[in-house]
Amino acid sequence: MENSENEHSETIQYPYLMDRVKASIFDSLVILALIWGISWIFNSMGYEESKMRIYALLLILLYEPIFVSLGGTLGHRVMKLKVKRSGHPEKNLNIFLSIVRYSVKLLLGWISLFTVSFEERKRAIHDLCSSSQVMVQKN
Repeated sequence: MENSENEHSETIQYPYLMDRVKASIFDSLVILALIWGISWIFNSMGYEESKMRIYALLLILLYEPIFVSLGGTLGHRVMKLKVKRSGHPEKNLNIFLSIVRYSVKLLLGWISLFTVSFEERKRAIHDLCSSSQVMVQKN
């Protein structure tokens, strides 16, 4: 498996830390827009506020794991990044690993990005915990 990772690392381009930060900021704006839109729709339909809060919380908690299991969030795609299995750049993470990745990311916050500058393949702590790899998409 180590040879496989070395072969892939020769052809894989890893993103700069700022590209990952920009993707996260973009995703935060997407989530805010979705929450605002859902709140507006539910409010106009007469839903009670407690139900809107539950839907907004579900949206926040499911957005990243679902999109990462499909290869990357909207922010990743805008920044031309993709999230794949470490050592297997052709495979997406399964939903379980995507949830693990997001849970560690939520738990550690920005601290999770600390290892990106020092780790050979530019992986964050949440990538290390979930066997994931963020890479630049090839055109």
